Amino acid sequence: MEKNLMINRTNLSWLVLLLAMAMSFASCHKNETDFNGENSGNESDNPSVPIVPDDPEGTVTINLNNGVDGNWYNIGIGTIHIDNANNFEGMDFVCLGEVEGLGYVTTIPTEGWSNTVAVVPGQGYVAHYRNQYARLYVVDYYISTGGGIMGATIKYQSPFQVPISFETSSLSFDNESGIQNLRLLSPTSVLIDEKPEWCTVSVDFNTIMVSVTENNSIYQRVGDIILKNEMNSVVLSVSQQGYGFEGGSGTEQDPFQIKTAQQLAMVSIALDAHYKMIADIDLTSYLNSNENGWEPIGKDMNSCFSGTFDGDGHTIRELWVDGSTHDIAGLFGMLQNATIRGVNVIIGGIAINGKQYVGGIAAIGYGDNSISECSVSGSIRILGTGGAGGICGGFSNGNNTIKDCFTEGTIYSIINNTAFCSGIVVTGSIIENCYSKCTLEGKYCVGIGVSINGGVSNCYFAGRAYGDSFSCDGVSTYFDSDIIGSGVAENLSMEHGRTTAQMRQQSTYEGWDFVNTWRIDEGRDYPKLRCFD
Repeated sequence: MEKNLMINRTNLSWLVLLLAMAMSFASCHKNETDFNGENSGNESDNPSVPIVPDDPEGTVTINLNNGVDGNWYNIGIGTIHIDNANNFEGMDFVCLGEVEGLGYVTTIPTEGWSNTVAVVPGQGYVAHYRNQYARLYVVDYYISTGGGIMGATIKYQSPFQVPISFETSSLSFDNESGIQNLRLLSPTSVLIDEKPEWCTVSVDFNTIMVSVTENNSIYQRVGDIILKNEMNSVVLSVSQQGYGFEGGSGTEQDPFQIKTAQQLAMVSIALDAHYKMIADIDLTSYLNSNENGWEPIGKDMNSCFSGTFDGDGHTIRELWVDGSTHDIAGLFGMLQNATIRGVNVIIGGIAINGKQYVGGIAAIGYGDNSISECSVSGSIRILGTGGAGGICGGFSNGNNTIKDCFTEGTIYSIINNTAFCSGIVVTGSIIENCYSKCTLEGKYCVGIGVSINGGVSNCYFAGRAYGDSFSCDGVSTYFDSDIIGSGVAENLSMEHGRTTAQMRQQSTYEGWDFVNTWRIDEGRDYPKLRCFD
C-alpha cells in the first residue's frame, strides 16, 4: 500500500513538471512579430500593448545640437542639422508621423517631401540624398539647465532600402532614339548592375529613366537591365525594333514583318533571316524610280536567299524586271535551302525578263528548297537559252519541292526560240498539286515540269503551247488536249491528254483529294486549290 502511494506521488510530480514545461514552451512562441524582416524581441502578454520591434541592425543613436551653430552630423548618406527653430535641414525629408520606434519606419513615401521638417519626439522620418535613403526616429528633446531645448536624441539607420518593384518588367522602343520613364512602386536606393551598351539608365528619386540610341540595323535589339540593392535585384527586359521592318527580330519564332515595298527590298540585306508579309504590296511607285525594275532577292551564287519567306496569303502587285541587266530574274533570284510559301505575284510593267533563268517566284535553286501555296500571273520572258518557269526557272540539285501552286499568263522565249518554257518549273524534284493555265512559247514546252529525282503528281496544264515539243508527264497528271494548240500537234503524246469536258469532271482525276486539297465546279471549270479560297 505504502509502495503504491509512493509510485503515485512520483507520477504526479512528473505530470506537474511536464505541464509546466508545456506552458513555458507556449509562452516562448507567443506574440512574436516580424517587422521588415526584423524579429521583435519585445513581448507582452497584454494584447492591448503594442509590440515594438527591435531597432534595425546598424541603428546609431546621437545627440544633435540645434541652432545656427548647431552641429552637422553625417548619417551615412549625407549630413543633417537641426536649425534654431528645431527643423531638420541638409537634405530632403518626409515625416511619417507618430511611430513606436525606428523599427516601425518601413516604407519610403512618394509624396510629402521637403527640405525642412519639424523635429518632434516620437515621430519617424525618411531622409533622401542622391538616390540614398536613411530612416530616423526622434527619441526626445534634451533640455538645457535653463529649460530650453538644446537639440534632440535621434536614432537613425542607413542606408535604408526597400525591395525594388515596378508595375511592368519590360520596355519596348521603335528603331528611333528615345527615352522612357519607369516609375518605382516605392522609392528606394537603386544600383544599375548591368545594362546593354546601347542603353543609358539613370535614377531620379522614384523614376528610372531609360534611353536608347538609334538602331540602324535591321535586327531587333534585345537586352536586360539589372537593378539591385541590398534587398533584392530585378531584371528589366528592354527591346528595340530594327530599322525598317514593321516588327520582329528575324528569327523563325519572331520573323521580320513586311508591310511596304521598301521593307520587301530590305530582305536582300539579311538573306538567311525569316520574314512574314502582313499586308499586300503594290510596287508601282517604288519601281517608278528604278529604270531596271525590281532587283531580285539573292542575285548570284555568293548571295543566295537561304531563309524563309511567308507571304501569309498576301499579294505583290506590279512586279517587273528589265532582263538587259539580269541573267536571272524573279521575285527571288537564287535560292539555297530556302522556304517560300503563301505569296501571290501579279506581274506588271514590261514583264519579268532574264537572260538565263527566269521565274515568277524564283529564278533558280540549289540545295533543298521548298515553294508552296504560291501563285503567279502575268508575262515571263527569257532572253537567252536557259529556262523559264511560272513558279521557278529550275532547280540544279538537291531535294526540291513545289506544292499547291498555280500560274496564269504567258511564258515565252524572245531570242532564237531556243529556251525551255514551263508552266510551273523546268526541272524539279517533287511537284505536287499544281496547275498552270499559261501560254507557252519556246523550243521545248513543258506543261508542269520535268522531275529530276522525285516525281510529278496530281497536276494539270490547261493552256496553249507553241514549240518543237510539248510534254506533260506525271502520275495522275493531265493536259487539256482541246486547247493545247496545233503548234506542237505533230510531236504531241496524248497519253495524258484529256478533252475540256473531261478536264471539268472530278472523275478524271484519279487519286486526287477533293476534300482537303482540291475543289471543282463540276462541268463548268477546272479544279481549283482550296488553299487559295
